[in-house]
Amino acid sequence: IPPVRERLRVQGGIAAEALPFADHSFDLIVSQYGIEYSDLARSAAEVVRVRKAGGTVALVLHHRDSLPVQLGRAEVAHIDWLLAAGGLFDRARRLVPFLARLDTPAGAASVQRDPEATKVRTRFNESMRALEQRAQAEPAPDLLLEMQAALGQVLGATAQSGERAARERLQSLVDGLGEARLR
Repeated sequence: IPPVRERLRVQGGIAAEALPFADHSFDLIVSQYGIEYSDLARSAAEVVRVRKAGGTVALVLHHRDSLPVQLGRAEVAHIDWLLAAGGLFDRARRLVPFLARLDTPAGAASVQRDPEATKVRTRFNESMRALEQRAQAEPAPDLLLEMQAALGQVLGATAQSGERAARERLQSLVDGLGEARLR
């Protein structure tokens, strides 16, 4: 019998949901901090499929109180706060049409005279202050600060890029947050 080391095969960089191995191929299947980032139902089915009868499955997962899990929970809470109905992104969307009018002196003057523009801007600024306060109170504010900067870039460029482009960029940020939430 060859030494254990010679019989081990390490397989990295493959999707746990679609293992490229024949049925009943492995005596031992090990995942270190990997399977928990996959679609567990699909991954579990694949593990069962490639495991030999009587084979062993050894999974190492992050403990629910581990730092990565705590940070993940915090990030999900941040995403939920950012995307809440009536919250920061909704207020940013409401601000876009007014910012788009700033591309001409006449448009800027009309925005300055528009009480609705003032109300929308005030509400958006309140949300941005709330974001700053939340970021200061959090041990892991990275996502909040990234969104603050990204929103500033999108809204700051709206007069030049136009309303449609700004809305598309905001939607792209929202979509990215949705994807991040799933991770």
